[in-house]
Amino acid sequence: MFNGGCNGDAQATCGVGSTGTTAGIADATSFTGCTASTCDGSAITNANAARTAGTATGGTEAASKSEAAGSTIIFTCEHITGVGVAAATNTYTCGALGTFTNAGTVVTCPTGTVVTCPTAGPTCDGSAITNANAARTGGDATGGTGAAGATEAAGTTMIFTCTHTAPAANTYTCGALGTFTNAGTVVTCPADPATCSTIATTADFCTTTGETYNAANFASTCASAVTCTKATAADQTACCIAAAKQIKVGVTVTLTGVTEEQVTPVFKIALKSTYAAKAGVDPSQVTLTFVYTKAATRRLAAGDTVAVTATIAVADAAAATKVSADVVKLEPTAFIATLKKELKKEKVELGAVTATVAAPTTTGTSSDSSANVESEDSGFESAGSAGHCSTLAMLIVLAAMWAGN
Repeated sequence: MFNGGCNGDAQATCGVGSTGTTAGIADATSFTGCTASTCDGSAITNANAARTAGTATGGTEAASKSEAAGSTIIFTCEHITGVGVAAATNTYTCGALGTFTNAGTVVTCPTGTVVTCPTAGPTCDGSAITNANAARTGGDATGGTGAAGATEAAGTTMIFTCTHTAPAANTYTCGALGTFTNAGTVVTCPADPATCSTIATTADFCTTTGETYNAANFASTCASAVTCTKATAADQTACCIAAAKQIKVGVTVTLTGVTEEQVTPVFKIALKSTYAAKAGVDPSQVTLTFVYTKAATRRLAAGDTVAVTATIAVADAAAATKVSADVVKLEPTAFIATLKKELKKEKVELGAVTATVAAPTTTGTSSDSSANVESEDSGFESAGSAGHCSTLAMLIVLAAMWAGN
């Protein structure tokens, strides 16, 4: 009896599960009686793996007992073999002999390499996980609010909450590849809390009539710790003050050899930083006004002067005394040296300039008069502008007096 040589595209041998007869058939080319084998896929499993794909019936569940020849069942390992290694798969194919086998893609059909899936996933090293400007506040990894261990189990978490913007937080999870990752939106925690100084450029921040931005209280933390908001009563209290109650120290430095054209926005910012450095205050506490005087003739342009009056807002009388004492000790040459240093940061060179420093004055009241004096425009005085302008009349008198010295 002829036992093989089925005619057809597969050129397959009638195997287990095939049907057909060779009675009376003289050669293989004339035999077409084989029918395709089917395979029982209901018992095909893979230890430590789950079915994830394949053309056999059942989707991700067990296949049927009569799967067609060529159908496949694909299993993916539940765990990986090492950090950063993708999960391996096994593919079982219904073959000509009526059984599912794991074979490679080589034409000669060698037995494929069967992957032995690990029983557990890798652990994660959480000992070095940190979050800038944040503290660990939760998560089920070991360590509580301290550092986690070096062998944390897959799925464990570490939660870090921003120091200055609570409740903003980042959650890190030990993943299948053996590393802690932040799968959500990564929050960048600010290095410092928001303070009243952040609202100095917010027009009309202070809503109470007669109140102005309290530059002396620039370090007060905003209620939200993210930003001070106009609608927040606590921020209004912290950042605003009645103009008449704000203590200010006034000091005028007259610069000879500086023209009005040289006093650019960059120059004004450098001046503000110089005054702040010499008075030991934050730049947001300093407001500047300028009086320009031309030399008598163009040939004497080097004699142009700019009288720069700094109004420094302070918290109380003690602070005013300290600032005044620092100003009294200020040497003109030291002021010019610091100014040149600040300008050099912006790639601006200052030529031959001299300075005279007038004695400081302290005031706790302000006038509502206006004057034809240029105010600095670097942005710190735009909030509560009425309060800033109310001091100009006093400053005009002082500037004119000091400029004449």
